[in-house]
Amino acid sequence: MKVASNVRLAARTGVGGSIEEPGDYFGFWAKERGVAMRELAGISKLPDALRELTRLKKEVAALSAKLADRP
Repeated sequence: MKVASNVRLAARTGVGGSIEEPGDYFGFWAKERGVAMRELAGISKLPDALRELTRLKKEVAALSAKLADRP
């Protein structure tokens, strides 16, 4: 495993392989900081997204049932 020069690793970052590009890394497993931060932001939105998905599935099922009842 090799880590390039000018690499900064955030605390508790897991490095499981070589890091060949300089930059800031974060996460487990180490990812470019911007990518890791976007993933964390997305994870925090999952509960709301799952509730919305459930609501939309019910709505689609109700609309499909209405269409099926049409002559």
